[in-house]
Amino acid sequence: MVLLARKDEEGNTQALYDHLHGAGRLASGFEDEFADISRTAAVLHDVGKVAQQFQTYLLSDDGHRGDVQHARQGAFVVNDFFESKGEIEEIAKEILELAISKHHGGLPDCIDESGNRAFLLGFTESDKSNEKYAYQEIKRGLNGLALDLQSNFRGSAEDIACFLKKIKSLRLSKDSIYFYLGLLVKLIYSRLVDADRTDAACFETRKQYRPNAVDWQNLISRLDKSMRSFDSSSEINRIRHQINEQCCLAGARETGIYRLSIPTGGGKTLASLNFALHHALKTGKRRIIYVIPYLSITTQTAKTFRDVLGLNSDSDVLLEHYSTAGMQRSADVADNASSEFEDAGEHQRKLAAERWDNPIIVTTMVEFLETVMSARGTKLRKFHNMADSVIIFDEIQSLPMNTINLFNEIVSFLSKITNSTILLCSATQPLLEKTKRENLLLSEKPDLIAETESYEDKLRRTRIVASAENKSCDELGQIIVWRSAISHVDFECRMP
Repeated sequence: MVLLARKDEEGNTQALYDHLHGAGRLASGFEDEFADISRTAAVLHDVGKVAQQFQTYLLSDDGHRGDVQHARQGAFVVNDFFESKGEIEEIAKEILELAISKHHGGLPDCIDESGNRAFLLGFTESDKSNEKYAYQEIKRGLNGLALDLQSNFRGSAEDIACFLKKIKSLRLSKDSIYFYLGLLVKLIYSRLVDADRTDAACFETRKQYRPNAVDWQNLISRLDKSMRSFDSSSEINRIRHQINEQCCLAGARETGIYRLSIPTGGGKTLASLNFALHHALKTGKRRIIYVIPYLSITTQTAKTFRDVLGLNSDSDVLLEHYSTAGMQRSADVADNASSEFEDAGEHQRKLAAERWDNPIIVTTMVEFLETVMSARGTKLRKFHNMADSVIIFDEIQSLPMNTINLFNEIVSFLSKITNSTILLCSATQPLLEKTKRENLLLSEKPDLIAETESYEDKLRRTRIVASAENKSCDELGQIIVWRSAISHVDFECRMP
C-alpha cells in the first residue's frame, strides 16, 4: 500500500514519500547555509503519518483535524537513530527535535518556571511506547521512505559545527551565544514550516514552486531614469545628488552592518534605496527589506518606491506588509461583483505577507520584531527569507529603549550568520553600539558617508524661534492647529 500524506477536497492524494522528499528539497534549497539540517528536519517532520491509524483517518473522512498525532514521532526518530558523540551532535538533535515535534502551531518553552529542561526530557521510552504515537509501527515503516538518516544527520552535525566555529570567531558573550542558538532554532523551524506548507500548496494547485526572480539591474536603470528627471538647479537638489552618488558607490562594500546619517531633507529614502539596489546586485542578495517605525511614512515610502521604480499597484516586485496595507485594495474589491476575484487576490496577498518572498518589502518595526521574537509558525515562516537580504531600518533613533539589546542581537545574527547587510538610517544616529552588552557588531568602517556636517546648514529648512509670550495649554493648542492649517494651505497652493 502506498503511504499517503494528504488528500484534497476532490479526493486526490499525495504520497508521503513525495511530500517528505519534496519538502526536503525545498527546505535545503531556500538558502545555502544550514541546508543539511533543514533537509533533515523536513524529511522527518511527517513520518508519523506512516501509522495505519493516520492512513485510516485520512481515507475514511471520519474524525477531526488533529485527532491523530503525527509530529512528535519524527523527533523520536532523531532521538533514537542519531548517535551523539559530543556537544555538536547534541545541539543538532535538540534543534531537530524542537522543529519537527512542533512544526504545527509553534515552538514551546524548553524550560519550566523552575528552570528544568521540561520539553527536551520528553523523549523517554515511556513516551515512545504510548499507543497514540504508534512509534514501533512507524519505525518498521521507515525503510520504504528512503530517508538516508545517517547521511542526513552527519550533514546536520556539520552544519552545527560550522555555526559554532563562526560564533567562536565573533567572540560573543555567553548571553549572546545563547541568544544566537535560539535564533538558529527559529531559522531551521522557519525553513521547515515554509517548506512543508509550500509543498502542500504545490500539490493542491498542481503547480511547481518557483521563487520570485528579481532583475536588480533593471530596477537600478528605472531608478536612475527617475533620478535624472529631478530638478538639479537648486543647491539642495545638488546636495541630494551628491549624497545619492556616494550611496551608489557604497553599494560595492562587503556584507555588514552600516549607518547612513543624513540631515533631514537630504534625500535619505532614495539614497538608501540606491545603495540597497547596487549592493544587492554586487553581493547577490535576494531581496531588500525596508523597515519603518511609523505607519504614515510607511505608506508614503511604499508609494515613493513604486513611483521611482515604475511599479503599478499590482506588481509583485514590491510587497507592503503592515496593518493598513491592502485596505484600499480590499475596499475596491468589495465593490467588485466577482467574489472569486476577491478570494484569489486576498489569498495571494496574505500568502505573500506570510512568506516575504518578494524582491522588495516595505514593513514596520513592529512587524519585524514580532516576526523574529514570535514562537508561532505563521509568523516565523518568513524569518528565513530575511537571510541574504539588504535590510534597511529608517528613523532608527525611534527604536524603543527596552528593545535595543534584542534588536542588536537580531541584526547582528542576521548579518554575521545569515549573510544579510543591515543599514541603520537616521539624521541623528543613536549609540546602539554603546550598550553594556556591546552586542551590535558594526562593520569596521560603518558610515556610508563619513562627513555630513557640511550639508547640515545648507539643508536646514526651519528656524526655531521661542515665543516671549505666556500662553496656556489651550491657547498653545489653538495656535498649533492654526499654524498647521496655514502651512497645509500654503503647501497645497505651491504644489505643481
